Amino acid sequence: MIEYEDGSISFEETDLKYFSEDSGDVNPLHMDRKYAETTVYGERVVFGMLGIEVLLKKYQIEKNYYDIKFYAPLFLGRKYYHRKEEKKGKVCLYIEENGNKLLSIKCNNKESQTAELQNTTTNQLPMFKTARNITDEEIEKLSYEEGEYIYKSFPQKNNICTQIKTNIVLKFCSYVVGMVFPGERAVFMGATISVCEHEIFSQCMQYSLQKTNYDNKFGIVEYTLFLKCQNKTLAICTIQAYVRANFKLDMQEGEKISCEFQGKTVLIIGGTKGIGAELAKKYALGGARVLLTYCHDEDKAEEVKKKIQKYNQNVKLYRGDMRDYADCKRIQMDLQKENERIDRLFLCSALPTKNMQFYPEGYRDFEKYLGQGVQIFYLPFYMLYPLVCEGGKVVVLSSSAVAQKKEASKMLDYICVKSIIESITECTAYTDKIKRDYYIIRPPKMLTEMNNTPIGRIGAAEPKKIAQEIIKKIKEDKTEKGCKILDF
Repeated sequence: MIEYEDGSISFEETDLKYFSEDSGDVNPLHMDRKYAETTVYGERVVFGMLGIEVLLKKYQIEKNYYDIKFYAPLFLGRKYYHRKEEKKGKVCLYIEENGNKLLSIKCNNKESQTAELQNTTTNQLPMFKTARNITDEEIEKLSYEEGEYIYKSFPQKNNICTQIKTNIVLKFCSYVVGMVFPGERAVFMGATISVCEHEIFSQCMQYSLQKTNYDNKFGIVEYTLFLKCQNKTLAICTIQAYVRANFKLDMQEGEKISCEFQGKTVLIIGGTKGIGAELAKKYALGGARVLLTYCHDEDKAEEVKKKIQKYNQNVKLYRGDMRDYADCKRIQMDLQKENERIDRLFLCSALPTKNMQFYPEGYRDFEKYLGQGVQIFYLPFYMLYPLVCEGGKVVVLSSSAVAQKKEASKMLDYICVKSIIESITECTAYTDKIKRDYYIIRPPKMLTEMNNTPIGRIGAAEPKKIAQEIIKKIKEDKTEKGCKILDF
């Protein structure tokens, strides 16, 4: 382990090597660089328990009860900061990166426990929401197991103290997680450890392992472990591990999952086909919560949803014609009930199509921002602006041909990106109030006038490539807030 002048630490190759030899955990996710590069991480994951062991050693903590939580993996070579808090006799230790808590350990002294610990509530890690469920058959195979645990780097028998016993138990927990799905499918999530006051630890100990809970939604399995020697209980542990079925097979599908958009919520109007579906997949791979709307083929929408859920379970469908004020209002109300805030809004459906005179309720609601007498055309996304959090982005994709009407004067004079820009810039009172960013994407072959010629569909122009370019250009944009045009 490297310690820096600013107080930070980082883990080295030798840390993993020694810890693996001591614990017996040879999880390839930790040890094999080539293997790790094909997983969701792209870097080798440091043994979670190694970080806990380092904290206890750093602050010379000797307790017999530990509540451990992992919020995200630790990696080789990164700089981490550690801190200590004391609250009402309880010691709390943390490892952090960029102000984000990665792991925590709360420890104190409690009376020795010889009975099974109560099941703890399983907390899913944000980074691990891409779990694909394992089968009930696989889980049932692991209901109960007994065996021997050999701790290799055992010190002299007469030189054992509480701290060393704790290290043995930590390594034992890591060994079990690496053993359960042998290594390649399991990553540590949390543990509750009670070390008993027996001085009979030896190099060869016995354990019993019993499954107590399985969270099918997130792929998290919970076990209760008993570590014994000479029929005396040395430690009782409840551990949680994140598991994936067909881990390598998932990665061979060629998709690289990341946490680039973790914690973000993206609403995609028309997100079940064309570029909308490509964007949904892109954000799902980045860990975002993805909300999709559709208005036609329900079977097709469900099929798209299932495909996206291969990478991210946090996907929701809304049915409705987003040209209808009532549908837009319903989604807004649903999101508000769930206390949802949209970080990014994509519009990939045909819009605008109708004059707001057909929707008097919407007209009254909107005209207070524009003033009476202003020509208003139905732009459904205005209803969703208040749901976009500060710093969020609204991306408008005018992606489909607009229904042809003989009396074009009742429609927009220019059915194109230009009209949408004008509509947005007209809403000065509203846009100034909420201070959003607006991105207007001009699709290829988009006509500038409505002259009975169909407007080119963006979905027919390599949607995957365009989706990637949209993401890239938005990330690169460093300009001030306002109305922007991205050409393709």
